[in-house]
Amino acid sequence: MKFSQKYILAAFFIALSLLTALVVLNQVSINSVELYSPWAQWLATAAAFTSAAAAIIAATLLSRTLRESQKATKLMRKQLKMQLHQGKAFMTPDIPTISHVSDDLGEITGVIIGVNWKNTGLSPAFDVRSGGASGYADITKVTDPGFDESVNIEEQDSSIVAVGNKSMGGTLFKMEDILKALADGHSGILYSICTYEDIYKSRYKAEYSASVTWPAAIADPRHRLDAITSGIKIRPWGKRNKISSLPKLKEDECKGVKT
Repeated sequence: MKFSQKYILAAFFIALSLLTALVVLNQVSINSVELYSPWAQWLATAAAFTSAAAAIIAATLLSRTLRESQKATKLMRKQLKMQLHQGKAFMTPDIPTISHVSDDLGEITGVIIGVNWKNTGLSPAFDVRSGGASGYADITKVTDPGFDESVNIEEQDSSIVAVGNKSMGGTLFKMEDILKALADGHSGILYSICTYEDIYKSRYKAEYSASVTWPAAIADPRHRLDAITSGIKIRPWGKRNKISSLPKLKEDECKGVKT
């Protein structure tokens, strides 16, 4: 039932109660009935019940209308929040890239896994800083990489990332550590972090953590390149895959930010 229809019904029941009272008073006056006669008492009782019923119905309709009005207001606020939300910048991890590093003799000495933070929002991201860390663990026994203290990106130069562009970055896994992890039955742990500010001056920290499964063939120098190219598996892992709000920077902390 629409709001206007409920208002009309409420007004109708209120008018009905008033009309009933007027009819009773008029009837008593026309017939010159004594105020305390049985007929007058019956009419007064009927009018009271009718008025009470009409008032209850009217109050119920108005209460329901108020509740629905509040729901509509909440929905409008939610839609407005979503519109503002959609207009913000969102730095999200792109598909990881895999490459390798070699020494002067051409021997592969490490694997670089790149986590490129892409602005998938609808406005530029400001004061963007990113960095990462690597580690090894038995992922069946731990759920958090615990790299917070080892990743310091506040001293980095910041940048502006336009919509659709990326903030490039990579994390090195040394081959000697990879081979040891294979022997211990441990997976590689990749952790990356990106902080940024949106057009509304709100700051955010985006985190990405993943497990890295090394193929057994990577231990053989003859098949190492093929193993790196097609055998490494990266899967999101842990509790750090999220975006959280940060307190706004103070004025003195904004010095040195590139614009």
